[in-house]
Amino acid sequence: EDEDLAKWGNRERSLDPADEIKLLFVGGFTHTPNIDGALWLAREVLPILRQSGVKFHLTIVGSNAPDSIHMLAGADIDVRGWVSDAELEKLYQIADLSVVPLRYGGGVKGKVIEALAKCIPVVTTSVGVQGILNPQAMTLIADTPSEFAEAISSVYCDRNSAAERASNGLNFMKEWYSTSAVRKLL
Repeated sequence: EDEDLAKWGNRERSLDPADEIKLLFVGGFTHTPNIDGALWLAREVLPILRQSGVKFHLTIVGSNAPDSIHMLAGADIDVRGWVSDAELEKLYQIADLSVVPLRYGGGVKGKVIEALAKCIPVVTTSVGVQGILNPQAMTLIADTPSEFAEAISSVYCDRNSAAERASNGLNFMKEWYSTSAVRKLL
């Protein structure tokens, strides 16, 4: 039953402030909110992290990345574009944090649901958690560049809180999106 959820929920994360934080952005780029969000993250949020001395490495994953996204690649940003499911799974395994910097769009975001199922801390905007019950228990929510940068930094400052939110997210997934939960609905 729900082997994927159990597998991800059992993994351990050790975040050390001396290490760089591994950020993961996942989104298909035929959806314009993903382009806007990735550009906003790279242009508005990451400079704040760099200036404050936070070491990070962002991996951007998603099909159909336009030139504006590919041009973000640099020393601390890797633009992968489309990846296989197996490679995406590996990226989730090494990621410290999933970032969902969406500034517009509607509905429940698959990238948030997927990250919650992976038991990974999530920093998102309020748009990113639309339609999710009690999102503040499972994610860090920030809508301005400085708040978003602070939320990313806080994963190191308060690792226990980040781990608790990730665990709450996994429990939410088990309750609402697991195979057994869907069976109950049917």
